[in-house]
Amino acid sequence: MPLLLIAIGVLVAVYFKRTAPTIERTPPKAYVPRVEITTAVREDIVRVLNVMGTVTPAREIGLRSRVTGEILFVSPNFLPGGHAAEGDILLKIDPTDYQVELEKAQSALDTKKAALLLEQGNQSIAREEMRLISETSNESIEETDLALRKPQLQQAEAAVASAEADLKKATLNLERTIVRAPFNALITERNVNLGARVTTQDVLAVLVGTDEYWIEAAVPLDQLGAVSMGRENGSAARIRSHGNSTEWNGNVIQTTGSLNQKSRMANMIIAVPDPLGLESAKNDIPLMLDDYVTISIEGTIMKNVIELPRTALRDNNTVWLFEKGKLSIRDVGIIWKHGDHVVIDKGMDSGDAVIISTVPTPVDGMRLSIAGSEQGEKPVDDDTQKDANDEDA
Repeated sequence: MPLLLIAIGVLVAVYFKRTAPTIERTPPKAYVPRVEITTAVREDIVRVLNVMGTVTPAREIGLRSRVTGEILFVSPNFLPGGHAAEGDILLKIDPTDYQVELEKAQSALDTKKAALLLEQGNQSIAREEMRLISETSNESIEETDLALRKPQLQQAEAAVASAEADLKKATLNLERTIVRAPFNALITERNVNLGARVTTQDVLAVLVGTDEYWIEAAVPLDQLGAVSMGRENGSAARIRSHGNSTEWNGNVIQTTGSLNQKSRMANMIIAVPDPLGLESAKNDIPLMLDDYVTISIEGTIMKNVIELPRTALRDNNTVWLFEKGKLSIRDVGIIWKHGDHVVIDKGMDSGDAVIISTVPTPVDGMRLSIAGSEQGEKPVDDDTQKDANDEDA
């Protein structure tokens, strides 16, 4: 029995050993990372500056009267938000006192002219008397200015000139009782009304010129070189308000010569002609004073450069290129950054395949594949992977 039990145990052990499952070793699978690429193209690109600014008046005055008196007429447009063309009547001041002064000045002038005529006659008489005395006298008589009444004539002529000046002043004062708009204007503030008595010191209204508005924008100092300035050849600018989709055109005039105290950026003035659309009727919505707007300034042209999305720029101003199925890390020269793009002038050529996706643990020379290609990600056996590593080495 013991020998039989031992034999049975041996048979059972042999059976389990022969029927035990076997584990087959398979080579590890290696994957080539897939990447997204874009093709580099060299071209001429216009620098574009996107800045913020505030709308301000290009021309603003406090309107005052040149004469004193009571207001008898107020224009229907003389109210905040009203428009007035150059020369439009805004107010009329009581002209009665100035009409009287004009009549008095005219009368005084007539009197002075009459006195001048009399003095001219007296001078003729004096000259004739001197001639008769010279003819009847054996001695020569000197003709002096006093004897010929020349001082009296000069006095009369001066009196006439003074009276003419008084008449001119009285005429001007009468004309100034009508207050007109000195330029095409928007009335932003009104301080008087019908029946009010005004003096030459009172500010009747605040007027803002409508032919042009200014926008004061803050521009980084390192970007000033990309902007042309001047009335005629300043860089073009497009202005957009945050409150609506309306767009206005303008151009850069100059800098103010000072830095913004908060941002420490340069203050730049951008002129916007016809901001209210009164002349061209191009915009239904006027540009509002004190509005905070976005400005796109077209700067100088960068020639033969490459523009890439910022996602293509890596650490230390490098980019990743896809070259013959491998990763190539390149140092590049950055000359401009704006928005979501960078502009490169050296380190790359037109036609280079630039990687814009992420590569985990990038190593120069590692194998890659293009996303969406037929190769895709495919396993590589041990021998293939070993040969590839040897080739990379």
